[in-house]
Amino acid sequence: MRVINAGGYVLEPAKTVAAVTQANPCKVTTGASHGFATGDRLWLSGLGGMTALNGRFVDITVTRATEFTVGIDTSGFAAFTSGGTAARVYTLATPYGVADLAALKYEQSADTMTLTHKNYAPRKLTRAGHAAWTLSLITFAPSQQPPTGVSSSSAGTAQYYAVTAINDDSGEESLQSADAGSRTETSTLTCTPLTGCTSYSVYKRKNGVYGFIGTASVFQLVFWIIGGDPSRYRALMPVTVLEKLVFGVPVALLYAQGRAPAFLLPFGVIDLMLGLGFFLAWRATPRS
Repeated sequence: MRVINAGGYVLEPAKTVAAVTQANPCKVTTGASHGFATGDRLWLSGLGGMTALNGRFVDITVTRATEFTVGIDTSGFAAFTSGGTAARVYTLATPYGVADLAALKYEQSADTMTLTHKNYAPRKLTRAGHAAWTLSLITFAPSQQPPTGVSSSSAGTAQYYAVTAINDDSGEESLQSADAGSRTETSTLTCTPLTGCTSYSVYKRKNGVYGFIGTASVFQLVFWIIGGDPSRYRALMPVTVLEKLVFGVPVALLYAQGRAPAFLLPFGVIDLMLGLGFFLAWRATPRS
């Protein structure tokens, strides 16, 4: 892929030319290692004496770290005197062939373009500057790592559960953990805490399909802090009410629709009662 800006190809930083031969093929020497490769296309300009080479694109063959030939017979050109530069046309390698371009689909947002093609994995083309582009595969998996060390207090094989972690800052949910087996429907699941995650979603496997059954939040510390100085932390009490409602209300609704097992209902009722208690405590606690 080559980039056009202001009507011309975008070039990389130019290399200073030290010598140009009158020969077939013409050999160009640079003042320092050029870093070019055979097949690169260069733009020549500012050459003193051999002005016939100025303003030309040339495909090169590298012969030494400071030399390359341009495939032009310059034996009849004026002799080179001094000055001039050779700049490589900025090129970004892509997996697409010429025949693929008609079916290549894109969507752009600012300096990022999403590219799709039926024969290739989706890619993201990003511009950081006129001569600074990257083409990378799109990763669809979340960056948040899943919980590890998930286990049941009643280890067994009758039921299987999996846990995901929810990132506090982004709200991104991880992929599921490895399964934790339990011999009973009711058990306590534990896992290794992850930095930046205070909420974990629990899923139950049934007939090979995982269904969401609840979210566990690390709120016990918050309750303990509020209990130490209710007046000071009164503003946090509504948050604790919501924390109880997000489990109690869905359980009650799902049970009423026949979509939640009966054993979950008492736990949902307990959370609703605790939520009500926190609300009453909030009303009764004077402002600090």
